[in-house]
This record gives sequence, C-alpha cells and structure tokens, in this order.
Amino acid sequence: MRKKIWTIVGVIAVLAVVLSLTAFAKDGATELTNYSFITVLHKEIVMLLNAVFKSVDAIYIFFRDLFA
Repeated sequence: MRKKIWTIVGVIAVLAVVLSLTAFAKDGATELTNYSFITVLHKEIVMLLNAVFKSVDAIYIFFRDLFA
C-alpha cells in the first residue's frame, strides 16, 4: 500500500515539474534549454534523495547528541 502511495506521489511530482517547465516555456519571452524527460526525472530523483539523506542525517545527529 505504501509503495503505491509513494509511486503516485512521485508521478504527481514529476508531472508538476514537467508542467511548470512547459508553462514557463510558453511565456515566449524566455527560452529554456532543451530539457528531456530523463533530465527532469534525474533532477527530481536527486532532489528527493538529497531531502531523504538530509532528514536521516538530522535524525542521526539528534539521537547522537541525545545519547552521547
């Protein structure tokens, strides 16, 4: 069940990023570099992993300081 929820959240996040890039590109005054779907997906995964690792690091530091 959790895996399905995380999959849905991931798909929604990727679609939000893609839609925001396309909406920004339709402005006409600005030109974006040619981002492919793989590049957007890669950056999304990197941001997600950074957030997870920062959270785990903060929890580790909290418990280390609590018991040390």
